[in-house]
Amino acid sequence: TAELDNRHAISVRSAQSDPALAARAVLVMTPILLVTGPLDGHVALVEEAVRIAAPLDPGLRARLLRVRGDMRRIRARYDEGEADLVAARGLAEEAADRVLVAQILSDLCRLRSDRGAVALAEAAALELDALSASLGDRRLRAAALGALGRARSHRPEQRVEAQGLLETALRAHEELGLLGESVLLMQTLAVSYAESLRHGEATALFSKAHALHQELGNRRGQASTLANLGLLSLQLGAFSEAEAALSRSLRMHRRL
Repeated sequence: TAELDNRHAISVRSAQSDPALAARAVLVMTPILLVTGPLDGHVALVEEAVRIAAPLDPGLRARLLRVRGDMRRIRARYDEGEADLVAARGLAEEAADRVLVAQILSDLCRLRSDRGAVALAEAAALELDALSASLGDRRLRAAALGALGRARSHRPEQRVEAQGLLETALRAHEELGLLGESVLLMQTLAVSYAESLRHGEATALFSKAHALHQELGNRRGQASTLANLGLLSLQLGAFSEAEAALSRSLRMHRRL
């Protein structure tokens, strides 16, 4: 879009003369590009913003490292993403920004869950829950519930408990009007339902999540839910539906 092009131009032009302005332009663009793609060109901008960020205040540097850490998680570069988020947390603590610390803890929970580091994800989720309680922040408390449910959903013996946590977190996010976060919880809960052979509920949630991703213009989310629906159809022996969904998902991922 024209707005993104303008932000990109600002970031490129001000990279040397005004690193703080370049950093803020990158931070504004990132949430949009994370869902719409493509990321390749933006990754280079983020890398440059991080490189020149040394003179900036610790809070801004923490936000840049948080962005890079999430991009590395998306690309399954988990060790590098973890290093970025741990460094970002240290900078957020230096800046005495407890809300940013909590947000980074939430990101760490997600990265560690994605890589299967369940115990570490659970520890970060419990720390997030304690911090969000002390802050009295309902959004962060809801995020902590979701993070804890996501971590515990990896353990078969805790799956029922995890589903309860995810269901509670989903209701809390919906009550707060947090649509983007709600749809991600739907997908996590749907995966857990599928693993519990609750195929009807899983299909319904994946379909609802896909529709919401379309409404939000989230291409990455659409591709992900199509893949989920395709794999679920494959498990159920609906091979033509599976092939159609997986083919569409692959085409979308190639454009991201």
